[in-house]
Amino acid sequence: MAKIISDTNSNTRSISHYMQILGPGILGAAAAIGGSHLVASTQAGANFGWQLVGLILLVNVLKYPFFQIGARYTMAANETLIQGYDRIGRGFLYLFTVLNMVVSVISVAGVAMLCGSILGLFIGDDLSITQLSMIVLAASLIFLLTGHYKTLDRVTKWIIVGLAVATISAVIIAFNKGEAAPPDFISPSPWNLASVGFLVALMGWMPGPIELSTWNSVWLRQKKKLNSSLGVKDALVDFNVGYATSTILALCFVALGALVLHGSGTSFSTSGIGFANQLVDVYATVIGEWSRWLIALIAFLCMFSTTVTVLDGYSRSLSECFVQFSQAQGSGPTGNGSKYTYALMIVMGIAGAIIIMFFKGALLAMLELAMISAFIGAMVFAWLNYRVMKLPQVPEQYRLGRALNILSLAGILFIVCFNLLFVYWYLFVN
Repeated sequence: MAKIISDTNSNTRSISHYMQILGPGILGAAAAIGGSHLVASTQAGANFGWQLVGLILLVNVLKYPFFQIGARYTMAANETLIQGYDRIGRGFLYLFTVLNMVVSVISVAGVAMLCGSILGLFIGDDLSITQLSMIVLAASLIFLLTGHYKTLDRVTKWIIVGLAVATISAVIIAFNKGEAAPPDFISPSPWNLASVGFLVALMGWMPGPIELSTWNSVWLRQKKKLNSSLGVKDALVDFNVGYATSTILALCFVALGALVLHGSGTSFSTSGIGFANQLVDVYATVIGEWSRWLIALIAFLCMFSTTVTVLDGYSRSLSECFVQFSQAQGSGPTGNGSKYTYALMIVMGIAGAIIIMFFKGALLAMLELAMISAFIGAMVFAWLNYRVMKLPQVPEQYRLGRALNILSLAGILFIVCFNLLFVYWYLFVN
């Protein structure tokens, strides 16, 4: 069993208290519920039925310690994971920064393109997917540069609630209607070398890239500035609510794909607006035509919040890195970790726009590249997170218990082995 963390603020909590402490964990869920859920999870159900439910649950369980460490380490050491990486060694912080810079622009481009595709449902064919994506990036930057963290923290909760209610309702209705596949339909198997590329992409963003844990760490420190009474158990409750929400919704999207699309003969469009139409069609087919525009609006808000949180998260974590480079190795927080945040947001938005212009309408290819990049980088990020919990800055009562230690090692082994399989697939099978 994992150790129980003592907390001086462990008095009886009211519902209003928990509504106030929810923030970084929900932002993490908003960042995760994007390409991995709307795209990869739905594809998993549509292509293979229920066969990948176990793998999705397994990946969520194996990645859990690495994400939780973002909240645990911040509350234990009173600094972000970025400072923890620097304490391990400046070389590791450089490696984290380089990988983060590469993955960040690919991820920003991917989620912005998906959001732009959904926006196209409202605007029509007057604008190209590139132009729509640019609008999303520009709106996200304006939102962040003028609204800051407090607005992001407040708005995201309700977007997630709306998406969760709509998705769970659709799944319940779809179960009552039954599966679309004919009784004699034989599902293709995902358990072969030909499917390795899709499986790696699915796991890369399931429930999100592991570097998202650094965002939770940075957001949590920001949350503590707004709420000085925030305790350790509060931070872990917030994280667990967000993580559980993300996991449950991943399974819901698999269910929608399996119930509505699997065996129906429908194949996903590789173009952005084509895919967005298919996604909304899934809900409209199940819930009713009356829900089409409501679902489209919820899906757009979900992807917009994802784009905003991805931009914010990567920018804040990279800003922490650059500020840390100007300090002595292993030094604690300086208080100005957000010094470069807004400049990085703009640079990242421009870089994402350039990538979008290169990929143009190839939405699924763009997202697949982002997901695979995340799974490759997960080897480094998982080990770094595991390692920081052994630093002397972490008091004994905050360290990982036996269960989480074993789970962490199993997760690292799983990620490394699957990456080796992916390399073999890429070189000799693909």
